[in-house]
Amino acid sequence: MSVTGNLTNFPGLDLPIAALLAGDLIIVLTQVQRNIATEAHQVFVEQLAQRRSHSVSI
Repeated sequence: MSVTGNLTNFPGLDLPIAALLAGDLIIVLTQVQRNIATEAHQVFVEQLAQRRSHSVSI
């Protein structure tokens, strides 16, 4: 079982801390790819896009 760190402000960003500290980027990148494929991350991305479209002014 690996230790992960979840940043609650960024859904889908759940990093394997031990692999990150050990420099095992294959494990880190694999986990990031899994996480950004989740529904929670997709909802987060959509919310960011909506905020951006509402805050852009000419």
